[in-house]
Amino acid sequence: MKKYLLGLLLFFVSCGIGKTYLYELDFTEDKDRKSGNIFNVFVHDKKGNAFDGTAWSSDGKTLSIEVNNGILVCLKMYYENGEMATYSTLQQRTCYDKAGNEISETDFRAGIDSETLSRMRMASMELEKR
Repeated sequence: MKKYLLGLLLFFVSCGIGKTYLYELDFTEDKDRKSGNIFNVFVHDKKGNAFDGTAWSSDGKTLSIEVNNGILVCLKMYYENGEMATYSTLQQRTCYDKAGNEISETDFRAGIDSETLSRMRMASMELEKR
């Protein structure tokens, strides 16, 4: 029984190994002072090194960001079933239904359930804190 519990514990611990989370990173915006338009978002670790890769919301499944050489490339939000809900860059946003089909933002807003919306808002707030 002890071996089974130890194996189960190691499995759950290893599932989180290798993932980087938003709370481990810092963000700096490069924006126009007058208009407030954001040109770039720079992402670095707590030591100031440029981050490169994927970082996740604390739950490891609702929100991810892709970063290339310290520059934020995109932000992705996910449904509970793992399908991508939105794909956003600084210039545009694309929305998807729960089956992975591209839909309009109007249809996305009309079709999203309150539980999913709540999870996405919580993950977005986590990103805004950075």
